[in-house]
Amino acid sequence: MGGGISPLEIGYWLIEIESQHFYQGAYTSIPSLSLYSILPVTDHYMTYEGSTTHPGCWETTVWIILNKPIYMTKQEMYSLRKLMQGSEKIPKAPLGNNARPLQPLHHRTVRTNIDFQKEPAGGSNWMGHHLLDTGLVSYLHLSVLELDKMITA
Repeated sequence: MGGGISPLEIGYWLIEIESQHFYQGAYTSIPSLSLYSILPVTDHYMTYEGSTTHPGCWETTVWIILNKPIYMTKQEMYSLRKLMQGSEKIPKAPLGNNARPLQPLHHRTVRTNIDFQKEPAGGSNWMGHHLLDTGLVSYLHLSVLELDKMITA
């Protein structure tokens, strides 16, 4: 973990958020939680140009894929999937499970700063030579964890 936040702390914040009810226009602050603290420590990544995730799907986004996954327990994932959104009139619209289908690749170029010729210190990792041979470009829209499972299977 980047800044050293523990999985217990992440679970605590998820429980806090889950216990509150928010409606359109409402907000809450989560003190002492930075994105850096939950991101894995890595200097290696891939990028590609893609589209936004909301309607319109404009081709204006640069997606960044880290070469290390962000680990989450089943309970934490369940807590995130239980989050709801909406107005006071329609309060039970799910926040999650709204993924759109895979989009055409349009001959996208994948860029990386990963040196595939160099053996990593301490042995191999999942970003070895095999990665590019597995059809990475076909799976860009999968999560890093799903890529990891696909490659190590």
